[in-house]
Amino acid sequence: MWTKLKAQFLRRQSIGTIIIGVTGVVLALQWSGTLQLLESAVLDRWFRLRPLETGESRVIIVTIDEPDISRLGHWPMSDATLATLLEKLKQQQPTAIGLDFYRNLPVEPGHQELLKVFASTPNLIGIKKALSNASSPAVEPPPILQNRDQVAASDLVQDADGKVRRHLLSVRNRQGKTIMTLGTKLALAYLESKNIQPEVNGKDKTLIQMGKAKFRPLQENEGGYVRADVGGYQILSNFHKTRGGVPKISITDVLEDRIPANLMRGRIVLIGTVAASLNDNFYTPYTTNPHTFWSGVELHADLASQILSAALDGRQLLRGVPEPIEWFWVFLWSSVGTALGWRVRSPCWVVVVILAAGASLMGSAYLFFLGGWWVSAVSPFLSLVSAGLVSRGFVLWRQLQLSHQELKDYAQTLEAKVQERTQELGEKELFLRNIYDGVAESIFVVDVLEDGEFQYVGMNPAHEHLAGIQSSELQGKTPEQLFPPDAAAIVRQQYQTCIEAGETISYEECLPFQGQQTWWFTNLTPLRDKQERIYRIIGSSINITERKQAEAALQQAEEKYRSIFENADEGLFQTTPDGRYLSANPALARIYGYSDAEELIACLKNINQQLYVDKVRRAKFLALLQAQDRVSNFKSQVYRKDGSIIWVVENARIVRNAQGEPLYYEGSVVDITVRKVWEEALLYQQQCTDDLLYNILPVPIAQRLKLQESIIADSFDEVTVLFADLVNFTELSAQISATTLVDLLNKIFSVFDRLTQKHGLEKIKTIGDAYMVVGGLPTPRPDHAEAVVEMALDMQQEITRFKRHDGKPFHLRIGINTGSVVAGVIGTKKFAYDLWGDTVNVASRMESQGAAGGIQVTAATYELLKDKYVFEQRDAILVKGKGEMITYWLIGKKGAHPVSVKIRSGLWVSSEVKEFSEQRNPRSIER
Repeated sequence: MWTKLKAQFLRRQSIGTIIIGVTGVVLALQWSGTLQLLESAVLDRWFRLRPLETGESRVIIVTIDEPDISRLGHWPMSDATLATLLEKLKQQQPTAIGLDFYRNLPVEPGHQELLKVFASTPNLIGIKKALSNASSPAVEPPPILQNRDQVAASDLVQDADGKVRRHLLSVRNRQGKTIMTLGTKLALAYLESKNIQPEVNGKDKTLIQMGKAKFRPLQENEGGYVRADVGGYQILSNFHKTRGGVPKISITDVLEDRIPANLMRGRIVLIGTVAASLNDNFYTPYTTNPHTFWSGVELHADLASQILSAALDGRQLLRGVPEPIEWFWVFLWSSVGTALGWRVRSPCWVVVVILAAGASLMGSAYLFFLGGWWVSAVSPFLSLVSAGLVSRGFVLWRQLQLSHQELKDYAQTLEAKVQERTQELGEKELFLRNIYDGVAESIFVVDVLEDGEFQYVGMNPAHEHLAGIQSSELQGKTPEQLFPPDAAAIVRQQYQTCIEAGETISYEECLPFQGQQTWWFTNLTPLRDKQERIYRIIGSSINITERKQAEAALQQAEEKYRSIFENADEGLFQTTPDGRYLSANPALARIYGYSDAEELIACLKNINQQLYVDKVRRAKFLALLQAQDRVSNFKSQVYRKDGSIIWVVENARIVRNAQGEPLYYEGSVVDITVRKVWEEALLYQQQCTDDLLYNILPVPIAQRLKLQESIIADSFDEVTVLFADLVNFTELSAQISATTLVDLLNKIFSVFDRLTQKHGLEKIKTIGDAYMVVGGLPTPRPDHAEAVVEMALDMQQEITRFKRHDGKPFHLRIGINTGSVVAGVIGTKKFAYDLWGDTVNVASRMESQGAAGGIQVTAATYELLKDKYVFEQRDAILVKGKGEMITYWLIGKKGAHPVSVKIRSGLWVSSEVKEFSEQRNPRSIER
């Protein structure tokens, strides 16, 4: 128990000593300033790794570069040019204008005009060099701007390596006066336009609140700095990283009015030089070579942008952590390194784990940077690595001591173990001998003699069986003594190759055994003696004759399949699920109009969009494939190479892997364009035939006739038959030409045809100037009588539109009867659908014994319609074959104006109408 506690105490004491010692050394290095440049370099890398920022810049720079100086003709530019530039900028109505070049002396011509512009521009800020030294004296501003308090300092702070990583918000000159820098003053002017004023807080009055941001002055040991000169009010630069940086406009574009009208409205505008010849260049963290420098005006613009983004948008400011936290940070990573070095046993893994921890350290430092904190990375990384190596070295030293003691203990038992090992080797040798003799694989041994000759030593029983030779017959023989010359040369060459390679080789060979050529797969392994000379070769062989024969048969089958693939008349293909051809045969290339399959595969990169005329056709094809695993007889229109369109039919299936996932689609394509044309022509002819047939017969009867019914005859219990005849048309036909006669009949009967269609009736035939129609067949309907009388009324109305050649109107006699009929098709040539029965004959008599302009119906029809229509009974008439019958005149629909009213009013004055009126019931007329 005491021993374990003592060991744990010593272990913890050692770990604590390592952590404290490494931490102290690293902090001493840091305090000496040795690591400052490395810390600054890491900070530069963080800036360059930062993601691009978005958002519109509130600052615009008017640049003066080398081409601009050449156009101006000299530098500095004249006061007149500067006055013109400022006037044009004022027209843009910027919030503030910063002039980032010295103007303490007049540059004629135009000095007076410039002074007037200075006096009339209250938002113009000039610059002065407030700080001076032996190499850079102070430079005064224009007096007029100095008097109007429109001056800012242009001074910048550079680190020891010449880079700008800090910004001055203000400086204090030798007279003790505080002067704001150009970027600060411009930003304050912008914030003032937004009603935001800086507020000074804190115990030492150094905390400045501007909008959403709090500014604290940089301390001399903040971040990676050590005893830095932090005179004035300095902050760490949190440079923006935007695509293209701050927007820039050439002075030439401004002077020549080549900028948008409101480009600078409400923004800060800085005017400065970017020409390399004026030596106003500075290095920043984004500088990666001597040519990627920033100009002074860009630095002032970035400071103004940083202040505005922090105050208005809440963008993070960059600042370092306090010194105690830095010390704890180094101590923490020293502890991590010590723990890793102590815990991880493998030296290689120690390096890997420490590097992984170092990567984690760097990642943490980078994340802190993104959050606005500059945390040291070099010091903790040095402590991590140092502590890990020291602790690992200590562990190794302790293990070395323990190993030395273990070696002493092991030496005492080594002799006993050697004896045990010798016995084990004997047993293993016996075991290997049993394997050698019992293994099914052929094994043989070849000695390599000093003169380069090969001599067989022996073989196992399996090789004796396969080769048909005894091991005793093989011993001491060379390849030439066992094989024919050609085969012996091949065997000798393989042995020589094994020696030259110095390692195991594998190959296939064909050797004669027992009078037959047999194929072998052989492995040769060289054995070396103490002098590293190869003295023996161990060989193992497998008889692969059957496999080679199977491969030959497979190759023949593949060649036969390839021949079928290349010479098939159908197009064969393999495509990926996303629509690319994997392979195609020449027939498919010919179908699609390509010279060969290679051209087709190269041109058709997207079958979905390039091949099908209907862009959704491919999607339907794939949907069927996914649902059924194969598609047959899938017809589509596709584009050929020349843009012409053809019809094809596709058959395809999905090829899947062992897990059931689709690998590709394969199938065939046939050009059916010619067949499709014939099909469409046949379909058109069929449609024409059907239209003609439907024009001759009722549609249901025509369909039954197409089904080849031998006899079409139907009985109908109740239908209504109408006969109509043009009055005195026979004598009219003798007075006009045949063409006029036929044309007139065609016009009248065409109107009647439309009425037939309107009322859903069936036209049976026309006989001369007579028209026959029926309701209630071939499809029965309950309102057949009503439909027929409605057509009769419409026919009497429509006939009034037609005039004879002498100007007189035409008149109709219409007869209607209701009853049973037989309907059917008669004849084999010029067949017709006709009606038979007493109902038809009576309807015909109703027409022939009627009166011009009248509609005569039988009692059967009257009984069906007496509640809906107005009828007048006629005196009994003698009907051939029926005797006397009571019939009725149809006057009209109840509630409508009846025909009789028109007769009484005297509107119809023709003799035919008078005849109709006289034949009607006298009592009705009198009423």
